[in-house]
Amino acid sequence: MTKNGIDSYLAKGKDSIKYSTSFVDYKLVANLDSATLAAVKDSQAFADQLRKGTASAKTNYTFGPITIGKWNTYTTYSLSATENTTKATLWMRLILIGSKMYTLACLVPANFITQNNEVFFGSVEVAKR
Repeated sequence: MTKNGIDSYLAKGKDSIKYSTSFVDYKLVANLDSATLAAVKDSQAFADQLRKGTASAKTNYTFGPITIGKWNTYTTYSLSATENTTKATLWMRLILIGSKMYTLACLVPANFITQNNEVFFGSVEVAKR
């Protein structure tokens, strides 16, 4: 699915966990190039803005704090949320590469214990074209 310049993909596992990925190029949708993002990508203020933007798009979730990390040499952002009605848990990992943000997400049903979200997050690779 493509909506507002964001490409998204969704799959549902046999265990009812929903997996999704999305891709946005900030240069195209917000006129933010890699040089501009490089100056702010490791700041908590930028991470908090990402969290705020994500939370504003998912108003039926209660979000926890966002954490800045590294994957290979790239800046990552990790956050989780609870769906207010079903109490499902949403786990998200965002990876910034240049002006492109890749988002991986798992929606885990309430009271369901799994490590599949970490397997999913750990399956990421960068392929050069």
